[in-house]
This record gives sequence, structure tokens and C-alpha cells, in this order.
Amino acid sequence: MCPIFESSGHNHPFHDNSDDSVFNNIQSQQDEQLRLKSLQKAWDYLPTKNTTSPTTYFLGMNLVGSTSMPAAIGSAPGSLLNQYSVDIYDGHLRVGTTVPALWTWPEPVNGTFPNAVMVSTPQNQVVILKIPILAGGQVGVLEEVGRISNLGKEGESITGIRFFDNVAYAVTFLRTDPFYVLSLDVADPHVLAELNITGFTSYLHSLNANNTLILGVGEEADSDGVVLGVKVALFDVTDLLNPILLHTETVENNKDTWSSSTVSWDPKAFRYLSLGNETGIAILPMQVSAPWPSTVGNFDGFFLYDVSRDGISKRGEVSHVDSNQFYGCYSNKYLAERTFVFNGQLMSFKGHSVLSTNLDTFATNWEDQLDDGLNKGNETACVYWMM
Repeated sequence: MCPIFESSGHNHPFHDNSDDSVFNNIQSQQDEQLRLKSLQKAWDYLPTKNTTSPTTYFLGMNLVGSTSMPAAIGSAPGSLLNQYSVDIYDGHLRVGTTVPALWTWPEPVNGTFPNAVMVSTPQNQVVILKIPILAGGQVGVLEEVGRISNLGKEGESITGIRFFDNVAYAVTFLRTDPFYVLSLDVADPHVLAELNITGFTSYLHSLNANNTLILGVGEEADSDGVVLGVKVALFDVTDLLNPILLHTETVENNKDTWSSSTVSWDPKAFRYLSLGNETGIAILPMQVSAPWPSTVGNFDGFFLYDVSRDGISKRGEVSHVDSNQFYGCYSNKYLAERTFVFNGQLMSFKGHSVLSTNLDTFATNWEDQLDDGLNKGNETACVYWMM
């Protein structure tokens, strides 16, 4: 049986676009095929606080042949960050959610509307729901059997989370980046360890079979929480009670320059090429924008990093547009940011071009600029490279 978990959400931290759908294939030990679907998030009224709060609802459908029947329903407070916020293991659904800061609007006084009042700061939790074993068309409940409450410091929200069997790694952020190791023992789920560093991580990727070497992609920040630039970090969680930050590599840390990687909200844009023995190459789409209106220092393409326990070092870069062409004339159609590796050759898709590049020499084998021939005399048909 291979149930498919379909959830509503978007892969961007701090944003809520629940009309989008993300999919995750999850293996489960059940006799029948079960499709679990998280319904569109609902906002429930809280009379004691005179405000509303989000709840994510889950509906389970039994798929038998060409028919489907409702099988189970359950819920968890808050919203999912992305598809990695949910997981099925050993007959249980594990969910990481955030209830955002809640606000209420007092009644007007003498025709004047007072300012909104915050009634609670963000709350993060990991909830464990037991999947019922049903037969004969019965309908059951996804019953909560465990919870880790109040994950993170006051005001923080979940920016990244991954589940691995009985352990999960989670990151929350407001000004610093607590990296949490969580025990998901159903009888006693709890925080095993906490590591505080600057910045935050949006995407976590395991680099070994026992999931103890974790690569994180996110943003560096200063001590006040001001985001500086894209950061790649390597964590060693061999000792679950003592996670270690082995290495970090920051793209830039200039407050006047802006950098971003779509890996933060689109994990399919990330590629890790394993070379064995816990070494490999991480390939990330990257955007760097110099202060407007400079045409020097702009970059749009891919950064490649050599990653191992010994360090993180930049292997090279593949540029998809010249810095002085950022403000040229391009169509409003864009390629999704994706990479493929064939016999040591990297094929990359980004923006308005496709390139083939040698992974060792970084020589360009060939390129296809998709907007060549665009009518650049018609300004209404033009947009900037990244607009």
C-alpha cells in the first residue's frame, strides 16, 4: 500500500498560500490503500479571545479498486509550512504546524476604531495522530496520542522541519535559529536538544543513511534578526543530545545587497550529487542583486558547493545572464529552476535559458537563450530578467 498525502500550503516560510497544493509520497503499513488529504485550512472563531485561529483538517479515504470511501478525519491546530511538515510512520501521522500571532480588533469608541491588539504570539507544535485500523466501511478518527507544545522561543515560527523515523529536526526563527532535535516516541514526544545559531534554515536535507549529517539551506541574519544573505550549513547529529554546527558558508552578508535561493520554498530546485563517504556536491539556484540601479554584481544562475564533514566550499557557479543584462528585454514566461546531471555534465534550467556545463572545468558545452529574437522594439512585450 502506498498512501499519498496531499496537503494545502506553499513552500515559502512566513507565507500562507493555502490554495496551492504540494504532494508527498509516504509509505505506510496498512492493509488497504489510504489517501490522506489535508483540507483547505479553516479559521475557527475563538470567543474567549474574540479572534480566529487556523486549523488544518485531515480527511482519510480508503481506495479499494475503483471506489473510494471516507475512512478517517482528524485535525491539528495551525498551518503546515510545506510537504515536509507531514509524515507517516508506524501507523501514525506526525504533523508540524504553526499558529500565527493572533490579533483582535476592539469595538469602536465614540466612532473611533482602536488599533488591533495582539492576544497571543505564534505557537509551534508537533502533533502525533494515530491512524485508525478500519474494516467494512467503518469511519474512524485520527486520534491525537502525543504532542510537543510551545516549540521555539516566544514569537518564533517554524521555518524548516524534517521527519526521520522516530526523530525529527525542526528550525524556528525570529532573531536567532534554534535547531531542535525531537524525539517522536509516541508515549513521550519531547525535545531532545536545542542548538542556537544566527539566521535560519528553510530546507533540511539528509546526507547519509542514518540521517545524522544534515545540510541546511536558509538565510544568515545578524543578532537582531536582520536577514543578510543565503547561508548553507552542515549539522552533525550523531549524538542526538548534542547537535553540532560543523560548517557554514554565506553567499554574501552585505545589507545593501540581496541574495535568495528558491530552495527555501521549492525543494525540487535543490540537487545533491552524492560522491560517497558522506561527500557530495550541493547545487542551488541563486539570485544576487546589487543595489539599484547598479549593473555590476548581479547574478542569476546556480552555485555549486563541495560538501563533506571537512567543510563546505564553493566549487563554482553557472551564470544564466550577464550582470549588465538584468534590465534588458525578456518575455514574461519563466522556466522552473531545475538541474540534471549526465555523465559529469550539468544541465540547468533557469529564467529564460538552458545551459550545459562541465562539472569539473565549468566550461559551457552549449546554451539556449529562449528569448533570442524577441521583439525588443516593443517595450510592452518586455520585462526585466527576474521580474
